[in-house]
Amino acid sequence: MKHLSSQQAGIRQNGRAVPMMAGILSQRGRGPKRLTASGIGQVIDQYAYLAKLPQLHPHALRHTFAKNMLNAGEGLEMVAEFLGHKRLDTTRTKPTEQEKARAVEKLSWRK
Repeated sequence: MKHLSSQQAGIRQNGRAVPMMAGILSQRGRGPKRLTASGIGQVIDQYAYLAKLPQLHPHALRHTFAKNMLNAGEGLEMVAEFLGHKRLDTTRTKPTEQEKARAVEKLSWRK
């Protein structure tokens, strides 16, 4: 699997370049083709097996990506944009018990 921009990949639909995420190409068969959702699942399954990880689901990776962006300080609006959410309520999540405990712990160390 390799990632190319749609312009590099020469992927066009109705004379226009398709969105960049469509530039993820499958190496199977003849010529470059868009990687399907099931193809992505197969790649994830293969790497999870090789890494001796429990079964991973693409949606769990999507949540992890979003959570890591938020933890890195990225705004909710940007995360929503990456996920394709139209409403921030769709992106917003409840804090975990561990996150709540860390927030309280931060208060005790402030001067």
